[in-house]
Amino acid sequence: MHTGRSVVALATLAVSVLIQYDDPRVLVGVDPGAQVSDPAAYVAVSACPYLTTQRLDLPVPFELVWHKKSDHGSVVPDESRPHVTGLLTRCP
Repeated sequence: MHTGRSVVALATLAVSVLIQYDDPRVLVGVDPGAQVSDPAAYVAVSACPYLTTQRLDLPVPFELVWHKKSDHGSVVPDESRPHVTGLLTRCP
């Protein structure tokens, strides 16, 4: 059992995955230019390898957040696109 505020951050080429343990949930950030047609499937493919490595039981809530490049070149959340939330119930 995890105590305190435990968070694991993981990154791949077009997605970043943040796993929060104290109130289990997965935050998936989509990098600028990445295409997502099915958010739930995208979360499953992106997050499941990390969830199994970290031994986090399903189901787990998720939030999908799109990112954009700022005027200064840094990557920030794209507030013009709504966050998608759901419940990840199985891994492929």
